[in-house]
Amino acid sequence: MILAFHSRGMLGLSYGFLNKYVDQGAIFCTIFFMISGFSLYLSNENKKFVDISELKEFYKRRCISIMPTFVVAWIVYYFVLGGGDISHKHFIRLAFFEFLGLRCELLYLPGMNYFWFISCMMMGYMVFPFVHNVIKQLSVKSVFIFIIAAYSLLLYAKYLEDFFGTNAMTYYSPFFRILEMIIGVLCCRLMHIKFVKINLTCKCKKITGKCIILVSVVAFLSFYTLFLKSFGNRWMWYDMFIIPCIGLILINIDCVDCSSKSADIMKFIAGITYEIYLLQIWTFQFFGKVSVGHTFFTQFSNGIRICIVWGCILISSLVINKLIKLIIHKNSI
Repeated sequence: MILAFHSRGMLGLSYGFLNKYVDQGAIFCTIFFMISGFSLYLSNENKKFVDISELKEFYKRRCISIMPTFVVAWIVYYFVLGGGDISHKHFIRLAFFEFLGLRCELLYLPGMNYFWFISCMMMGYMVFPFVHNVIKQLSVKSVFIFIIAAYSLLLYAKYLEDFFGTNAMTYYSPFFRILEMIIGVLCCRLMHIKFVKINLTCKCKKITGKCIILVSVVAFLSFYTLFLKSFGNRWMWYDMFIIPCIGLILINIDCVDCSSKSADIMKFIAGITYEIYLLQIWTFQFFGKVSVGHTFFTQFSNGIRICIVWGCILISSLVINKLIKLIIHKNSI
């Protein structure tokens, strides 16, 4: 949805009756950060992060999973395709902070771009091991308290932003994005302990979880449609329904029976998520330049252009992902 949103804004692609939903696709960033926190805790649940070696291994893996694609996308976007609104020498000045993952903390400097997302993710990775060690010790009651506290703080920030008419600055804030990641982590913790003190059979637990997921999906779709009709770009409202609905889905996702093939597909998609997000930037920039003064791209129908653009993003993502895996294998990480 986020990619479709960017493709409409940068290339003017149309998705038919889905356009009204795609045009608000930016709100799905909240979902992405929650899922990122959830999957991060799930894949590191048994880690303790109590010694330097474990921390070094975690940070090394995170760095290798992001930085190669980030560097390629950054160089191509700015120095090959001429993206951004300032000169190359100024981008070089900003490069150090960009690659440290601190760019989103310098939001008001020139050259702000789509890479703010990776900056927030990298800062989230920095604090994750410490958050992990605390959350792993929490009881069901404590998890609920922390979720409610983080949710309330997010809504309060959006309320202040809406009241004073600021331009969605919390959207780019690493602090609030990390809060969304932490909610995802808390949801994963709750997934494993939600039925600890409830005497239900395994079958009843699964049925209960599936019912909660169904209700959450219906509620999400209903609220999303209501949001489009009633609230437009008033950003404080979308977290009000996104976080509870997605949270309940994540907490009960273990109740859904998933075939090994479906699990493999989901793992595959999750494995190239960063590549897809980063390489979309220069793909849209490239085809945007091709569209100006050239008819090669614009002569195709809207459907074919969508296939070409999405195909280029997927192929380039697979290539970069394969190279990263070779680097990891070579270094025996």
